[in-house]
Amino acid sequence: MSKKYIQKFKQSWLLEPIFKQWLSRVDGDEFKAYCTYCSVAIIAHRKALIAHSEAKKHIGQINAPKTSMISKYLKVSLKDERKIAELKIAAFIGEHCSINAVDHLGVLIKSLDPKSQTLCDLKLHRTKCTSLILNVLAPCWFNELIKDIGSMYYSLIIDESTSHDKKMLCLMIKYFSKKKANIVTTFYRLVEIEKCDAQSLFNCVVETLKKDDLDVNKLLGIGVDGASVMVGRHNSLSSKLKEVVPHLIVNRCICHSLHLACEKAFSVLPSFLDFLIRETYNWFSYSSKRQAAYNNLYQELKGGIPNKISKLSGTRWLARSEAINTILNQWDLLKVHFNTISNNASEKCYVSHSLRDMYKKNEAFIYFHFLKNTLSKVVYLNKLFQSNDMDPLKLLNDLNDLLYSLLNIIVVPNQLNKVSRSNLVSYDFEQYTMGSTCINYGYYFTKHSSLISSEHLLEVQNRCKQFMIILCKEIQKRIPDNLNILERINVFSPDQSTSILKSDITNIVVEFNALVENVDCTLKEWNLLNSLDSEDVKQLNSTVEFWAYVSKIKDAGGQPKFGNISSLVLNLLCLPISNATVERAFSIMNIVRDKLRNRLATLTAEAIMRLRYSLNGNCDTFSPTPEMLKLFNSEVMYSNNFDDSVLDYFNTSNSENNFI
Repeated sequence: MSKKYIQKFKQSWLLEPIFKQWLSRVDGDEFKAYCTYCSVAIIAHRKALIAHSEAKKHIGQINAPKTSMISKYLKVSLKDERKIAELKIAAFIGEHCSINAVDHLGVLIKSLDPKSQTLCDLKLHRTKCTSLILNVLAPCWFNELIKDIGSMYYSLIIDESTSHDKKMLCLMIKYFSKKKANIVTTFYRLVEIEKCDAQSLFNCVVETLKKDDLDVNKLLGIGVDGASVMVGRHNSLSSKLKEVVPHLIVNRCICHSLHLACEKAFSVLPSFLDFLIRETYNWFSYSSKRQAAYNNLYQELKGGIPNKISKLSGTRWLARSEAINTILNQWDLLKVHFNTISNNASEKCYVSHSLRDMYKKNEAFIYFHFLKNTLSKVVYLNKLFQSNDMDPLKLLNDLNDLLYSLLNIIVVPNQLNKVSRSNLVSYDFEQYTMGSTCINYGYYFTKHSSLISSEHLLEVQNRCKQFMIILCKEIQKRIPDNLNILERINVFSPDQSTSILKSDITNIVVEFNALVENVDCTLKEWNLLNSLDSEDVKQLNSTVEFWAYVSKIKDAGGQPKFGNISSLVLNLLCLPISNATVERAFSIMNIVRDKLRNRLATLTAEAIMRLRYSLNGNCDTFSPTPEMLKLFNSEVMYSNNFDDSVLDYFNTSNSENNFI
């Protein structure tokens, strides 16, 4: 078989009129030629060269206006007014809607005022807008966050979730900001992980902190849920972190604990109650025809529009409380509705017949009143712990009040009075509980108890008593560590701190000596706090405001007068109480990265989430910083960090401006 001949570049081609204007050889490769106009390499075949010379692209490059070599490398500097306008539009788009909308929004804004030079110069489409979010806005805000944390101690709130077949680890950070004089809880990182075992989570957290130049030894506490991979004693994320940071405080989420406690207690009640709640919601949620029929019935009998039954959650049991309240408020009408549906000959549905029979049971009606009365206290406390505005020191009293109020219903009063509030967690109360018939289960429970026979009433009372016992036991079992942490911090309330008769904090200072420079100086400063002006203290609304005020007080030499004690307390106030903030972050992530945008890269999703947390709904008052204007250049905007997959975030909804 003959060997195939490969043409080499011929020097004579450079003298031919058809080639000499644009052809050159390729150094190091004698089998290729190079077009200086199109900047492409071509196979060194005469036929291929002739075909290239006749191509439309090549002819267009030859006929294009010539520019000097100097102007080729000159870059036109954008005016700051235009940069600010484009950054503000990018911030608005990133917070509120699909970036695909900026293609039309940019044209629309330019047409608003043809006389405005700034508006006429605007050139902002989805690629540039994406680059501004990913490589300008998000990095600047992240640098501000790291700078604001500085050398302060901080806590992390950690949770993992699966999003579109990808395991994600979300990190929220909580610290005292000297700049804002307040405790800040904000988004830190969104990291994609391959495995969800303890070692993988540990490596991810430590490597992320080191990469961002945050001192691991400054990590004061972590907030996690109750999963064994997070809080197990021997092989968990918390146990591995404690090996590196011995002073680390691990705080299990109180909200998770309350959900699990109620779910455990509910298991002693009849199973048909859960069926009734779940299937009543399902009955209406999947059929607009059924909703319309019930709305008409409600309109005729009561007037107005009925409240919808809240969707149930598989992991948040207390979501049933709102559904219970809605069902109870519409009990009679739901009873009529399912009775009508079941009597309809054309309706042969097992669920409708089952629900009709359950709504006829007076026991179910009484159970619902008991649950509404009991769960309302738990739900209220759960909402307090989810709030970002609550004073953490006051939460201790609310937590104790919940446990005390539940025990006060089932325990003999004389026995309960012998126990101090601080010892309720370890109190063995079951031997002192009252008889089932002596317990007050609530006004409406008693009012409707005559609807059932005495035997059935006794069974209902026994089950409700058992519900209360298990609920109290589960609360005692699941939240002792949380109570202990809150009890320690409670001594630093403004009232106790400025009192002449103070609590001894020596044990706390010694235990957290890493947070202070000198133990003796800290104790002396604590004892001098009663010298503060009481009028100034009364004007402070919260514990954080009080200690932020104390930290700013200077002595005659201009040094912090209460630097040690204020640093200790402000750092302890940064300990996480619940995981509500990281759960909200995952909710935002699921909005940003929904089913239609499942190809959105993690880096891009993180940038959009950082933008939303940094703006905090205030894009209308956003003003770009000098650092952002400095980074507004092609080298930064279109660097190698730019992720083309971000465009998938928008292209899937090409024609819609889906505001979120």
